[in-house]
Amino acid sequence: MWYSNQPDEICGLYWFINLLKSWKQPSIKVALIKLPEWEIGDATIIRHSGWGEVEPEKWHNYLGLQETAPEAPINAIALRWSELQKENAPLRSVINGRLQSVPESFYDDFILREIALEKDEFREANLIGKILGKYQLGIGDGWLALRIEKIICAGNLEVVTSAPKDGPSYHRVLKKKN
Repeated sequence: MWYSNQPDEICGLYWFINLLKSWKQPSIKVALIKLPEWEIGDATIIRHSGWGEVEPEKWHNYLGLQETAPEAPINAIALRWSELQKENAPLRSVINGRLQSVPESFYDDFILREIALEKDEFREANLIGKILGKYQLGIGDGWLALRIEKIICAGNLEVVTSAPKDGPSYHRVLKKKN
């Protein structure tokens, strides 16, 4: 299994490990390849937040990182996924390296902090790009756009220009409300 610290990849890993344990097959071996937090390339540091950012033709470079997972961590992962399922939270995030249940509004403080730094009118896409680049949250632009939409619906921002019909909804200009 290929995974990283990105919440959706960790959730996939935990879900699959829990599924494997439910099959009650003691001889199943799980090979894991975790994306390194950083790499050195041509005198620069390269950080990928998930496997989706690694070019497919370079995946073979990571095969040397493959490890067979011991039984104890496999059991712990399966147990943790069962606990998370019981919590039945709307969202999960990786906090201090641990998968946690969090409320839908978990990332709102990052959004509001960056909105406060913006001028009165600003491009929503630029805001989302700043948040993703600055905080490396391991989430996608779509989730941030949905949370910004909630902030608009709450009356804290207003839409100045609409997004083009053929583009993402967040290709628009927003305005702070006083």
